[in-house]
Amino acid sequence: MISKMISLAMAYASRGITNKKVDIDIKKLRVLSCFGNDTISPCENLKQSKIPNRHYCGACGCGDKKHTWLLGEGDEYSKLDFPKLGCPLKMPGFINYDPNFINERKQIIENLDPENIQITEITIKKT
Repeated sequence: MISKMISLAMAYASRGITNKKVDIDIKKLRVLSCFGNDTISPCENLKQSKIPNRHYCGACGCGDKKHTWLLGEGDEYSKLDFPKLGCPLKMPGFINYDPNFINERKQIIENLDPENIQITEITIKKT
């Protein structure tokens, strides 16, 4: 419990008062790690919010709240925007990424052609 509180505090501190966001290329890796794409399945911990088109991580324990939604619309700040953000599965794009941890989804993401990473959408399309 304390480690989760420290992780949350680090994430919010990294955002700062200017709403600093993670580099776009890192956010794309995070999106692939959570949502997958047409060849990578979504993370088994990805949960659908009660709000349409919103998702949250079911493994981190934060629940379904506006500030825990993984992606936002347009420039809206979302959880995957935090510069310092950990992943319970230590996946690519997160500060606790562990290249030695063996996971089939992680290995597929690690071996993706950089062009496939570049075409990854990092926001929700406005409806």
